[in-house]
Amino acid sequence: MEKPLKVTIQSPNPERLDKALHKALPHLSRRHLRRLIEQGSVYLNNKRVRKQSKMLIPSQAYTVQIYDYDGSDIDALAREVCWEDRILYRDDHLLAINKPAGIPSAPTRESAVHNLYAYLKKAGILDTIYFPFHRLDKGTTGVLLIPLSRLMTRELNRQMQQNRIQKVYFALVEGVPEKATWTIEGYMAPPRGLQQPAKFSRTQQPGYLYARTEFVAEQTSPNHPVSLVRILPQTGRTHQIRLHLQISRLPVLGDTIYRSGASPRITVPHLMLHCFEMQFYHPLLRKTLSICAPLPAEWVHLSRLLFPDFDDRFSRLQTSTP
Repeated sequence: MEKPLKVTIQSPNPERLDKALHKALPHLSRRHLRRLIEQGSVYLNNKRVRKQSKMLIPSQAYTVQIYDYDGSDIDALAREVCWEDRILYRDDHLLAINKPAGIPSAPTRESAVHNLYAYLKKAGILDTIYFPFHRLDKGTTGVLLIPLSRLMTRELNRQMQQNRIQKVYFALVEGVPEKATWTIEGYMAPPRGLQQPAKFSRTQQPGYLYARTEFVAEQTSPNHPVSLVRILPQTGRTHQIRLHLQISRLPVLGDTIYRSGASPRITVPHLMLHCFEMQFYHPLLRKTLSICAPLPAEWVHLSRLLFPDFDDRFSRLQTSTP
């Protein structure tokens, strides 16, 4: 994440935000500033503002932060997605989407419009009212639950706090696991920026939260130092899986934050981390739902090259996931 441009503006008379910004930053066109305001890349006194016609109070000093963010690369990815085909489950209270790689789950600091929620709204799948519940990292694929009612949001949050939501991830990692199964647990502090790593501690510290992840080694390539790992997170901290795999000396392929040292001679299109299944209790249907997202085509193609018996092993693996 690039650092925002910071400027203080003050006008002796009532003035539109876009006009005042253009006076303070003449090297940025008024049209460009309007676009940044409309997409949610401008903050006024630390609060996002999206109305270019917002009137400023005379003689009041405002601190403005501007992210000169384009987002065209994400728009290009979104145009290639058939969002209807991405729907895994839908009723009046819940929507489940198979999230593609490269698109943020929800509004980011830089933009309120270049994200999955905005694209689903544009496609007519999601109304303007939604209730964020959890996120997947920009490069992560797979099951994303979107509650459509306050009741569902409260219930899912309650189940998450009680560790009653079962999640299964798969990752292609660099290295060979030392054990067939292992667990990483400790305390985490969230990352302070988009390209910053989370922090880990074996002991509790101020600002750190408990995190636990269980891992199962499924396959290792006979020709490359690459393995397929099944992941069962018991808590849901930001970057938890990626950090815990780094601690295990098995960084996820395509991870630009938690990988270090020489890269294997394998090119991957994105972060090779996939949320395969989420299992939870649906309070309206009064039964447990299990929602699965198939592995992306690029995952399957690469895995077939790495693991000769991948199709047979993964087919049996799916039937054994909790």
